[in-house]
Amino acid sequence: MIAEIAAASAAYSTIKTAIQQGKELFDVAKEVGEFLESKESLQKKAHAKGYKSDFQAFMELEKVNQMQKELKEAMVYSGRPALWQDYCAFMSDRKKQREAQQLQEIRERQKRRRMIIDSAIIIGGIVATVAVIVTFLWVIGKFKGAA
Repeated sequence: MIAEIAAASAAYSTIKTAIQQGKELFDVAKEVGEFLESKESLQKKAHAKGYKSDFQAFMELEKVNQMQKELKEAMVYSGRPALWQDYCAFMSDRKKQREAQQLQEIRERQKRRRMIIDSAIIIGGIVATVAVIVTFLWVIGKFKGAA
């Protein structure tokens, strides 16, 4: 989690400096993306089982949430009031797309796994059938040779 916090802090520092120097958010879009990706990664790790301390995870998330609140204010006051709402709608759509893509990947993996299992069953059936036929022919050959 330290790496995510460091990445979020570095990106936020760059964003804040750029805004203070009168630059537009468009100029630091890459850093905004890095900040938000770090926040998402931090949230996933904070909610993961076995994290060192719940309080530490909470405080780290709170720090990043405060940074995001300031970023939201910058977006709202940047000259386009609906920018934050548009961003939230965009992120919601992107999240749905990522979830759909992950679901599709899971389905494809399951389909491949089923195909491998089905192939193994068919091959096993063929091998067993051949073994039965060979054994049958061997037994018939033994009876004919004994007679």
